[in-house]
Amino acid sequence: MRKGSPSRLLDQIGRDVDEGALAGRVALLPTGSVEYHGPHGPLGTDTFIARELAERVGARRPRLVVLPELAYMPCPIETRRHAGTVQVAPSVAAALLEQLLRSLFAAGFAGVVLLNAHDGAITPATVAGDAVSDDFPDAFVALVSWWETLPADEARALAGFSDNGGHGHGGPLEMSVTQAIVPELVRPELAQDVDEAEAPPPNVVVVPHARVPPRGYHGRVSEIDREHGRLLLDLATDRVVARIDRLVARLGIG
Repeated sequence: MRKGSPSRLLDQIGRDVDEGALAGRVALLPTGSVEYHGPHGPLGTDTFIARELAERVGARRPRLVVLPELAYMPCPIETRRHAGTVQVAPSVAAALLEQLLRSLFAAGFAGVVLLNAHDGAITPATVAGDAVSDDFPDAFVALVSWWETLPADEARALAGFSDNGGHGHGGPLEMSVTQAIVPELVRPELAQDVDEAEAPPPNVVVVPHARVPPRGYHGRVSEIDREHGRLLLDLATDRVVARIDRLVARLGIG
């Protein structure tokens, strides 16, 4: 839930930056994708969630500086075979993130938190953070993936999601939250329920293309509910704020 306005990087005045307005602060980078989320969901699903959470968290903690969202990331074969998905090679995404981190740390930021809504961002973020660590030994990079704040058992109890607590690409957890953010862009009536069992097997790095389910999403779309999405969005916001609070306290950052 928002309280006030976030401090956005794009709003900073050059004079203030010259005088050290960014020094010692923590940047919040919303990380999403442009990716097919089934016939019922917008291509910007991940980016909408990351951006909304970053705005909410930034409003609660104005010492954080909210960056423009990063929407281009690697996507799996399950979604990049569908029109509309914008695929970026992992090496390209890691190189871009590395350059962003270097620029931010050179500007005086003490750390960067990637507020992540896309699974494909995890590896590039890890590679990029490692690449800059020796040159900026006093800075930190953290990754907070929003869905990890809503465990399956709890999501099932709160919202009644019957299959894996609603977790899954284009499933009711993700789509309920998206519907709470952009209600006009989520259309459950355009899709059918798809059991989690139709997703690629877990822990398989490369799946033969012929074995990849063709739908590009999974989950029981009939359980998408805007009101549950609002509840879960508020809860995720609270928990992301708490995670960042613990992180900066542990690292001794003001």
